[in-house]
Amino acid sequence: MMNSIKEKWKDIQDNFYSDPQKHTHLMYKPNSVYAKDLVNHLIYSIDISTDRTVLEIGAGAGRFSLHLLPHCRKLVALDSSISLLKILENNHMPNLEIICADVFDIPEILYLKNIDMVCGFFILHHLPKHENLFSILHKMLKPAGSIAFIEPNRINPLFLLQVMVSPEMSWKAEKGMFTFSISKTKNILEQAGFVNIKLKYFGLFPPAILDNFRFLYKFQTFLEHINYLNRLLPFVLITAQKE
Repeated sequence: MMNSIKEKWKDIQDNFYSDPQKHTHLMYKPNSVYAKDLVNHLIYSIDISTDRTVLEIGAGAGRFSLHLLPHCRKLVALDSSISLLKILENNHMPNLEIICADVFDIPEILYLKNIDMVCGFFILHHLPKHENLFSILHKMLKPAGSIAFIEPNRINPLFLLQVMVSPEMSWKAEKGMFTFSISKTKNILEQAGFVNIKLKYFGLFPPAILDNFRFLYKFQTFLEHINYLNRLLPFVLITAQKE
């Protein structure tokens, strides 16, 4: 049963991302305020430094990877899409290693790379069987290693509108966005052996607005600190630590 779920998920994702030109929103933009903001929230919420080896799952074409790279000793970018990884590979960064593999079939060599941290941007809601995923990541991490994932907040109505109007998104590929449960994820993390689990809600404006009207960034930062709005903000950062 598990294999059939994995195969179905992989077929959907492979078909959806087979043509990178249809997914320009996944491309690296060096001056993207939006991408830099998400990466900054991640690195300031967990212990990332230039002596750490970080594994990013679902790295794709490097939209966030190349903003994260300067903050790591080494970044291992993992994705199952060859076409997207070829775009990332064109950047030729010395401390960037690219691996094409299914996250559920992680090559044995990754267990020998002394991974300090595993992260991902909008990847968990695409993946089945989080029990298996977090068990794999727990085994791979060094003692006291960390995980950090940024996911859509499903109660924010803007994501529903985004999927409806964006030609680069489909219901079939993105339906997990609306079923992904934070409370269930916390329970699964605890069962997998993770501790110090924390949630942080943030963000407001989509990339098309934030990257073109940069003055709104300060306004967004102000709104993030208003307590009664916090739970409705569009992104949630999930962090945890291996004992």
